[in-house]
Amino acid sequence: MKFEIEQTEFMSKLGKVDKFVKDKKNQLCVLDVTDNGISLTTFNGTTTIRMKALTDTKSLNILETGTVCLSTGMLFQSIKSLPKIWLKDSYAPMTFETWGTTDKKLRISVPKSHVDLVIVKKDCIPEIPDFKDAIELKIPKKYLFTAINQVAYATSLDSSRPVLTGVQLRFQDGTLMADGTDSHQLAHVELEGAYHPNDISKNVILSAKELKNIATSFTSVNNEFEPLTIKFEAKSNSEIGLVQILNDTAELTLLN
Repeated sequence: MKFEIEQTEFMSKLGKVDKFVKDKKNQLCVLDVTDNGISLTTFNGTTTIRMKALTDTKSLNILETGTVCLSTGMLFQSIKSLPKIWLKDSYAPMTFETWGTTDKKLRISVPKSHVDLVIVKKDCIPEIPDFKDAIELKIPKKYLFTAINQVAYATSLDSSRPVLTGVQLRFQDGTLMADGTDSHQLAHVELEGAYHPNDISKNVILSAKELKNIATSFTSVNNEFEPLTIKFEAKSNSEIGLVQILNDTAELTLLN
């Protein structure tokens, strides 16, 4: 595996993943390089986040494909320790390259400086379902995050009452309804015509903390009406197991 990418571009992706890291010492991540681009994926016990840099990213140069699993904390610490080298009108690219035979390592380098990370077992995080039979809808980013932000404050912080730490999202006949409560206060919001197709009706409860982090994980900040895709994977005909929220550069899979 080998690729080059500008430091600031990769740090931007890393920063968005960082919000979902609960245990930097033990949590693992997967760095995957394909002909279509690179992705960084981690799982914190309830949420899987995957940030992508596609091949049309200006600073990305893929030289060899491959997949490695690393310590999330060591990856963050190592990249932040590397100096930022300014070359004319941009920062020098970082080079990521695997080397070694028996104990393979990942070398991350900039001019005159590098760090080596130990590669751990490949299957280090749960496999993300393909959602090929999932029901999906489209919703503008602004509508989803407006609903979340207006009710999340009312949810409980007491982890012994897990249902009350979540935001209930109800999709019914094109209207998005969101509720949050800690049993003492209740927040409710309704947004009509928020999503399409409007004949989809679903009801999920998702972690308020994770939902509040989601808003910063999606790019195109200048386009607040950028459409997001929400997919629902059913455990059975009546019960939803996983929910996935995604666009071209970010993908989050949450437990319901």
